[in-house]
Amino acid sequence: MFPFKKIIVPLLPVVLGLFAACSAPRNNPLDANNPNRKLSEIQGRVYTFGLPHQPIVGAQIEFRSGQRIAFSDGAGKFDLSNVFRYNGWLYCLKSGYHPDSVYVQWDHQTHWQSEIYLNAKPRVDSLLFYSSLINRYPTIQILELFVKARISDRDKDIDSVLFQCQSLNFSDVLTYDTFERFYEREHIPMRRLNVQSPEEIIGHRFRLLVKDGYGHCDTVQTTEIRRIIRDEVQLKSPAGHDTVSTTPTLFWQPITPGYRFTYTVEIRTDEADPQLIWQKSGLKPETSSVKVGAPLPKTPNNQYIWAVWVIDSFGNRARSKFKSFQVQ
Repeated sequence: MFPFKKIIVPLLPVVLGLFAACSAPRNNPLDANNPNRKLSEIQGRVYTFGLPHQPIVGAQIEFRSGQRIAFSDGAGKFDLSNVFRYNGWLYCLKSGYHPDSVYVQWDHQTHWQSEIYLNAKPRVDSLLFYSSLINRYPTIQILELFVKARISDRDKDIDSVLFQCQSLNFSDVLTYDTFERFYEREHIPMRRLNVQSPEEIIGHRFRLLVKDGYGHCDTVQTTEIRRIIRDEVQLKSPAGHDTVSTTPTLFWQPITPGYRFTYTVEIRTDEADPQLIWQKSGLKPETSSVKVGAPLPKTPNNQYIWAVWVIDSFGNRARSKFKSFQVQ
């Protein structure tokens, strides 16, 4: 028994010290039972703005300019623990979405929760921007630009689409074709572009901007005109009101401009407002003739005009002068 007492006596100060420590003031900032604890927790979820709301995975959450960072999980949840309880901004960032922020004001709380809804950025699914040169008698050339863009927005809150070129001091609003679902502007004349010759347009950067109903304005794509086609196809026959069958063969002189292109041949009615009657596209550069595959429809005077387009791989194009013929 005596050896046992010798062991107990030295341990008593340690045990009493532990009890004293438990009753001592809790000054450790990491101690959850510290009444003056400055570290707290921020939790929440990140969702898509558009309905139905879907969780966003991998959104970056920052508190007070990066002092604490977390990422949302597969359910959109995030958790920032051991956060100093100072009021400040909670930032949410995710590629493909507009950033958002929430102001955190603790008001004596130790746990703060929030739901964040991110607005998706619009994106360009397709963009066609090209020059079109029209040849008319005797030596007139008329340049126009055409732009057509298909733009998608998950939240469906597009307000307007602008097409601009700052270096040319040009800006225009694209119209929406509800049937084809394109934003477009046709027949932009050279005078609107503040240039004296068509070639001056080459190299200038045009940008496509999308505004939504919440004040966001995004440059979604930039583009440029890469070529003005001056090459003109010379039509051989029919011409000069030649009389032909209802399925004529059209002949022209091929060109060799040194770039990739195809021909498109068209036939229109010979009237004040010529209507497209027949067209054949994608003809190879070495092609010099094409036969109309179906009988041309009858018109009051049975008179028609035809032309050949040269279209390069970027969509730029030039149209020959029209030649006329009539059907017997």
